Amino acid sequence: MLQIGFWKAYIKSMRLYYAFITGIAGWVGVSFYQFAMPEHYSHARATLLLVMLFLSWGVSQIINDYLGLREDRINAPNRPMVTGELDPRNALIVSGIMMAGVVIVSCGLIRSRLFRLFSASCSTFSMNTPRPGL
Repeated sequence: MLQIGFWKAYIKSMRLYYAFITGIAGWVGVSFYQFAMPEHYSHARATLLLVMLFLSWGVSQIINDYLGLREDRINAPNRPMVTGELDPRNALIVSGIMMAGVVIVSCGLIRSRLFRLFSASCSTFSMNTPRPGL
């Protein structure tokens, strides 16, 4: 099990103090959905979507730190991955698990809508495909 120090460094690296930008954009989208389709809106689903947005933001910061580790040694020497507080390998494993969870939940949330969209796309394609001899 990962230690409490890992989680503190991981959360620090997520830079959640900037996540309000993602939060505002997500909240606007959720609010618009509530306005446009109130019969399909649920508070639980909206909360889940916002949590997924914040996790996605944080994971992208972890990946950014990993990919920019060499530059951060010079430009941001106090970041947890640079100082050694945060093990890059474990951070990437946790990030991968979190993003896989976000993708799985997203697919579960939109599965029926994707099926309908796919079906409509296939039928439109088949109706508009030229057929020889017709």
